[in-house]
Amino acid sequence: MLTTLIVMSYMELLRGKEETLLRIIHPNVLLLALLTEHDMLDECTEQAIAAERTNFDRNRRLLDWLKHSPLEAFDGFLQALRTNGQEHVANYIDGAPGKRGGRQYFILRG
Repeated sequence: MLTTLIVMSYMELLRGKEETLLRIIHPNVLLLALLTEHDMLDECTEQAIAAERTNFDRNRRLLDWLKHSPLEAFDGFLQALRTNGQEHVANYIDGAPGKRGGRQYFILRG
């Protein structure tokens, strides 16, 4: 299998996968608490996300926050997903631990 190597910023990566992410992330209380506990998400933003009526709307707000956050927040988000039992979502975002569709993604840092 031929592997295509793609280098992109995390914002480009999120934009390209946003449609699916809006449907598959489970923005539960534990996920938001993990982000807040590790000082990636402030309490006001956590409450605003949690107050949305549907998972889709919570995910839209969560992804909007993430797209405007530093790279450390993106890394923390992936770790929080994995800690929260959403490894499949983290793997979909960053292509780890394996390759998806013949592509391996590397996040452009700095």
